[in-house]
Amino acid sequence: MSSSSTARNDRCRKKQSSSESLLIMIGLTIIACFAVIASAKRVSTSLS
Repeated sequence: MSSSSTARNDRCRKKQSSSESLLIMIGLTIIACFAVIASAKRVSTSLS
């Protein structure tokens, strides 16, 4: 009985860690997108 509950806990923990890493990757992607936009604006203003 206890082994099945620990297996369930491990499954929940793996699911939670994978969703956390997914959120981290999404956040980094959005930050990188804003960084690219900001640097492109800086380049376009320095060229004109």
